[in-house]
Amino acid sequence: MTRTLAIALAAMLAPALASADACRDEIAALFDTGPLNPFNLPPNHVEKEVLNPDGSRQYILDIHTQSPTRIVSGIRGGMLMMMVGSDTWMGPSLDGPWTAGQRMQTDDMEAAQRTVPEAQARNLSDTECPGITSLDGKDRLTYVFRTRTDPHPARGNSWWGSLDRVYIDPATGLIDEIHQTEHVASWAEGMKMETHILRYSYDPDLRIEPPE
Repeated sequence: MTRTLAIALAAMLAPALASADACRDEIAALFDTGPLNPFNLPPNHVEKEVLNPDGSRQYILDIHTQSPTRIVSGIRGGMLMMMVGSDTWMGPSLDGPWTAGQRMQTDDMEAAQRTVPEAQARNLSDTECPGITSLDGKDRLTYVFRTRTDPHPARGNSWWGSLDRVYIDPATGLIDEIHQTEHVASWAEGMKMETHILRYSYDPDLRIEPPE
């Protein structure tokens, strides 16, 4: 390659590279001061629908979050797990009754949970910022990226990741839906092609209190 051609190619690629860097920085900021940092979200309910590669449903997971250290979750129709700090309980419904479970593998759950968005911001790749797109007829600010966590101290140093498409309501700045696929994890071999659709709704009155 001649020096002149190399300079010409560099000049052509520079705007695209700058745009890619700006997109990556924009997505990384969502994991810091934006809605992809769960500490920035109001109390919420998430319906997580898990689909096989052929589109058939495996199950629905319900997640009720007052904060990242106060969560109740479980597969719909099954038992629920409440987590408050490092303590857990099992019960048949949000109203209990609750039975004490195992403690998480950390004494500082807040610090452990904060490592998740920090790692996801560091590990970003394949970032795209298409701007406003349509989701079920609604205009949504859209981001696409691949990321993964680092080993999580509260979960036996496990890690996980996926290719995500995030839809944000531009009127509120809050997540509407997240669609995930191409899953990788420390506990699974290879890449899993199932689809996870996370649908968010917000509930400022949600309170998750440890059972007495």
